[in-house]
Amino acid sequence: MGAHEAAQVGDTSDKSDEMRTAPPPLAKPSLVSLSEHQSARAAEAALEAATAAQQEQRVAAALAACEAAAAAEQRVLLDELHTSEEAIARNFATREAQVNQRLSRLQLLRLMRQWAEGARTQRARIQAAARLVVKEALRPVGRALVTWRDRCEQRRLERRVLARMRGAVPRAWATWRELAEQRRLERAVLARMRAPKVAAAFGEWRKLASDEAQRKREDVLQRQYEERLASELAQARSAYAAAADEMDGRAAAITRELERQLTEKEAEAEAARRELELAGRLHDPPPRARARLPQLDRVARRTAAALGGREPSAQPRKVARDA
Repeated sequence: MGAHEAAQVGDTSDKSDEMRTAPPPLAKPSLVSLSEHQSARAAEAALEAATAAQQEQRVAAALAACEAAAAAEQRVLLDELHTSEEAIARNFATREAQVNQRLSRLQLLRLMRQWAEGARTQRARIQAAARLVVKEALRPVGRALVTWRDRCEQRRLERRVLARMRGAVPRAWATWRELAEQRRLERAVLARMRAPKVAAAFGEWRKLASDEAQRKREDVLQRQYEERLASELAQARSAYAAAADEMDGRAAAITRELERQLTEKEAEAEAARRELELAGRLHDPPPRARARLPQLDRVARRTAAALGGREPSAQPRKVARDA
């Protein structure tokens, strides 16, 4: 019953369509006008069929042309890929098979997001490791500087003590010389009372001998002090030079290690970017996925700037862009 009503409704809709599309009926239709109307409808149907056939042919020709262009472009891409490096070709073949089997548009976007998060995490790890390495490398230098500062403080105190001693010794020496001179004068007076010439000669000789001995002792003390200062200065310079050489060597080693890690991360990032770009060209990703490709370059450049202030290599990007 429901099917019969649906058929009736369909016939009614068809009749209403025919009534809307057909010309207004004559007041008194005849058999001749009815036959002419049917022939006109048949001609229109034939014309519509011919037009549909032509459109199908055009569509088929356009599809064939598109397929031919796509095949030609694919052949060109394959030729260019085969002329690339052997490692890139193997990686591309592997990734192409994986992408053809597993990845879809949503998985491609998810992979790009995961790569960006991994790059940020790896950059944070590298920065933390670099800070730790630098801290460990500078720790012995800090200890050496503390030791050198302690030695300098000790030498400063020694110089202060020596300066005070130099001030006290001359005063004591002057006092002793005054007393000695007074005693000599007393002895000379006593001697002159007995034998003036002999006493005068003996006093003069004694004075000369005392002055010469005192001069020799002062020369020896001055020489010893200068030698000790020179040895301490040489030790301090050698220790400082050794600490500076060690710090320079460790800084150079840290720089080389950071540059090596940066080069590896750049190579990994550039390989992932080329794989994503080639996969996007083969699968025709949406505009959003295409727009994410420049973001990968910006992430790689930020990573390079954070690690060493060096721009990533432009040769792999040129190869990928030519491909």
